Amino acid sequence: MNVNDNSDANEIIGYFKEINDLITEGRGLGERSKGVVRLIKEKVVKVAVEQDLLKMIEL
Repeated sequence: MNVNDNSDANEIIGYFKEINDLITEGRGLGERSKGVVRLIKEKVVKVAVEQDLLKMIEL
């Protein structure tokens, strides 16, 4: 999948960067990271459905 200029892919990447920032700052990954992981999963499923790739991922 080409992720250039794909707002959904960029949003997913942003979530991973947010988790990395939390780790870098030495902050706990508690509730905020759980929320970010949930958002990543929702966005990945959305993209998979749109691209007819849902059969390729395990949830």
